[in-house]
Amino acid sequence: MKFNNNIENMNLKEKLIKYFNFEDFRSFEIYSENLKKEEISQEYIIKFVLNELLYSEETPRDMMFVASTGGGKSLIYQMLGRILHDMNLMTIIIDPLKTLMNDQIKTLKSNKEFGDIVEKINSDTTYEERKIIYENIQSGKTSIVYVSPEFLANNPVNEIFKNRQIGLFVIDEAHVVNSWGNTFRADYGYLGDYLEDLQELSNHRYVKLALTATAIYKGELDTVNEIKEYLNLRNPEIIITNYRRDNIDFNIIKIDDIKGSFTEYLYEKIILRIKDNIKNKIKTIVYCPFKSHVYQFKRKIQYELQKVGYLTGDTSSNERKNIQERFKSGNLTVVIATKAFGMGVDVPDVREVIHFKLPNSLIDYIQEIGRSGRDGDKSKATVFYNEKSIKDSNKLEKSAIPAKWQLEHTYKAIKKRAEETENKQFRISSGDISHLFNGESSSSSIQKSRSALFIVERQLERNFNKKILKKIFEGNQKLYFGILKYDADIVEKKVKEIKHIPNETFKNDFNYMGNEKKILQNFYELDVKEFLKNNYPDISYQKFIYNFFWGNNEDFFGKNVSPKIYYKLKIFDYEKSKETLEKVIDFFNAFLLEDREDNLLSGQVKQQTVENHLKKYIRENYDKLEWINESKTEITSKITRIFSSFFIDNKENEMPFAYFNKNNFLNLRYNKNIAPHIRENILKIFENSYSENTLERDMIIDIQNVNSSPSVIIASILEMLHQAEIQTEGEQNGIIIYEKMDELPEELKITKAKELKENIEKQKNIMTEFFETEMNNEQRWDYIEKYFLKI
Repeated sequence: MKFNNNIENMNLKEKLIKYFNFEDFRSFEIYSENLKKEEISQEYIIKFVLNELLYSEETPRDMMFVASTGGGKSLIYQMLGRILHDMNLMTIIIDPLKTLMNDQIKTLKSNKEFGDIVEKINSDTTYEERKIIYENIQSGKTSIVYVSPEFLANNPVNEIFKNRQIGLFVIDEAHVVNSWGNTFRADYGYLGDYLEDLQELSNHRYVKLALTATAIYKGELDTVNEIKEYLNLRNPEIIITNYRRDNIDFNIIKIDDIKGSFTEYLYEKIILRIKDNIKNKIKTIVYCPFKSHVYQFKRKIQYELQKVGYLTGDTSSNERKNIQERFKSGNLTVVIATKAFGMGVDVPDVREVIHFKLPNSLIDYIQEIGRSGRDGDKSKATVFYNEKSIKDSNKLEKSAIPAKWQLEHTYKAIKKRAEETENKQFRISSGDISHLFNGESSSSSIQKSRSALFIVERQLERNFNKKILKKIFEGNQKLYFGILKYDADIVEKKVKEIKHIPNETFKNDFNYMGNEKKILQNFYELDVKEFLKNNYPDISYQKFIYNFFWGNNEDFFGKNVSPKIYYKLKIFDYEKSKETLEKVIDFFNAFLLEDREDNLLSGQVKQQTVENHLKKYIRENYDKLEWINESKTEITSKITRIFSSFFIDNKENEMPFAYFNKNNFLNLRYNKNIAPHIRENILKIFENSYSENTLERDMIIDIQNVNSSPSVIIASILEMLHQAEIQTEGEQNGIIIYEKMDELPEELKITKAKELKENIEKQKNIMTEFFETEMNNEQRWDYIEKYFLKI
């Protein structure tokens, strides 16, 4: 590409020496358009961005740069940020992980050429710290800012930067835009929208630079084009470096005919290998899919414990930093970790990466083994597996995708909220749909709710080829809590940003005997923003939210308060709702009381087994469920979800049918004699809650009791069967405010969930072929190259 003469003649090597004390730019072997290999350097990428920003006559072109971690991507945008600072232009770097941010900030702040020029804003940044950073931005002192995607989602960026011009937006680890955006962190999926809005609201002329270590170019699983669309990249220059890492040898060992537990066998084999590697000082990373595996390794390993570090998403930032530094210096030989020890970690002399279980996809596998051999020396990628390993590898990813019927209910909730207001803007809480994902952990339920809202929004855009909904705001404006009446004065004197809500506003809940519970607390509404601004400017919003719901909140209120969720429950038709409940309970009664050869009622079966039996029973008895009037697949999914979520639980109290003990074995407090009483009690709760003239019920429920509240459970079952609606306020995840850009259709055709699951299945087939086919190292790297480039 031909650059403007001013850019062409710019002496960047001089700046490289000055800023980083390096003599030469790094070169990359890249794939040209005809997939032949050629070379470019970091210098070319820097000049491309500057040329587009400063001299392009049209809208500047963006760039996507795909290169392995440790390939020198961060130097490119850090140098650009330093050059743009001298032009009074801002560089915003969007980073998905705080650890990556902290590492880079620490390095840059120790560099005299950067110092106060660079800052970070994430969930740990307090109100006071933000205030100082904003002042430094306005004064021109700070020009390079690392931010989280959540910061962009919830802050008016155009107001923060006001008189400062933004020259560059960097999206680091851009591959998570499509992978996390759909399931794990929806805010990453919204990034393109945030940046587009910023451009519309201001006169900013900037370049977007998307960076990732792995992306598939073209073909059915094309992630390059998907990232391009998610980020709204404008006519981007796409540069893909050589995927081959021929210095990494594959050590793939298939294990057959193991007596006993394969998982226990893996622990033994890998621990033996860890001991050998410690003895021979071979720096090693062991990747585990779950933190429970990491903790199990910690319990089992007794040999040279001080040479092994353990790292999960729960590891504190100080401990994480300590582990990384000790591993880099050689004081630790082995790190056993989840994916939390991954993105951005640059330890050049890792000689072996071991996988305890297979990752979800080949793209994840290559990303993780790529953390070995960064220095170019021979390294090894080891995995022990059996046929079941491949089948199990993507179960978690599949389970993270909401079902079609859950997305349909999500759309109905969105449409209902939109119709309730005459304005274009309306609000919805993830709590309004979280009951659809009941039976899962609180964090998983919140994630799936957010994911469902995001997928529905994208489905609308795809179906109508234009934006129908636009997210305006997300966060908590109000929270609710209760306090024992004799402590109320203490709280009211200490906290001025609360409003007392009279107890008669709310209806009482019931226990499972159908008896009404007494209200012993006073209830309050808290204005979160004013409370923090007036009283705790040095506490970050996220830290307060965590402590309010799950930590010790006495310091904030003078007494420990009980977080509450405000529920608005409404049924549509009293008689029809009652009849629906009766049919559901009778169906489950018949299932549980049926004699079985496998002796289901013995209580020695696990939850998955019970669910499998229920699905079989549903298939054999569809005629008893025809009244639901949905497809057989949807009926099976809904009825199984209702049973597993609402009628069995992990607690020994309250739930009416059964519970699972600590070994996950079913215990039924259930027989032919008490079955009628369970039916009677549930209907008694319903009849005491509603009548022909009373179809609505406002309640305030303790956060700990949300999943076991009989009133909420009954409303949730009826909502899933189109007989009720639920609204919430005060959820941990807050509210979302949407703007309606066009009319919402009566029905929405949902295809996205199926596509996501089909892609996971395709990835599973690729994993099977890769691991099951006999290949030497060269052939495996040939396979990987073809996989990424779709040759």
